Amino acid sequence: MVWDIKYMTICWSFIGSLDPRLVVQLHCSSLLHQSNMYGQLIICMHTQHTLTIYDHFGRLVYGQEDVLRDILEYVGFEKPLVKPYGAGECMARSSPMGTP
Repeated sequence: MVWDIKYMTICWSFIGSLDPRLVVQLHCSSLLHQSNMYGQLIICMHTQHTLTIYDHFGRLVYGQEDVLRDILEYVGFEKPLVKPYGAGECMARSSPMGTP
């Protein structure tokens, strides 16, 4: 998807959330040692976006600026719990089957 992106112009806009974010799963486990604790969180987000991609000549390649798209996605986050001020990471993002 990103092999030819340096010659493209991407116009993306976040419009807003349709539903409040929903925590689907919360999991805490240790890896290799008992003191190495990780927390994993999966959140369901239902949002609206617009996306338009133009080539380097200004021609429309994908999307439309005035069409809103409803996006339902699940995002997974992970954070080491032994570092209370450490940063968490976005581990995965997926969409349900049958959605564009």
